[in-house]
Amino acid sequence: MDVEHLAPRIKELRTQIDELERKRLDLVESIRDARVQLLEASIVKAYVDDLKALLSRGSIVEQKSFPRSFVKRIEVNLPQVAIDYTIPLETKKVEPLTREVLPFVFSGSPGRTRTCNLVVNSHPLLPVELPGKDNHF
Repeated sequence: MDVEHLAPRIKELRTQIDELERKRLDLVESIRDARVQLLEASIVKAYVDDLKALLSRGSIVEQKSFPRSFVKRIEVNLPQVAIDYTIPLETKKVEPLTREVLPFVFSGSPGRTRTCNLVVNSHPLLPVELPGKDNHF
């Protein structure tokens, strides 16, 4: 290939790299400026009541395993208690791809080995012939 054929593609890729770098810097800056909004006590109480009602309907095993799925550690230093936990995040529906990432290319005919000639096949490597859709060659 000549350089003159590659030059437009290289220029296009450099433009994409620059654009992605700008987006990355914008995201880093927005994360740095992000602030955590504290919840009001009434909202937390509503969540606690909802969780209490949910757990009351389950078996003792379910009641114990559910909090263990997100509570990582509880540290008690009276009169304070610290709880390390993770909050399940809202998941967004992912749009399906409109094109394949890698195309699938099939070689040969379906139901047959790549080398179907019994004389050519290596008998020590494959002592038993696997049947395909058509057993005649």
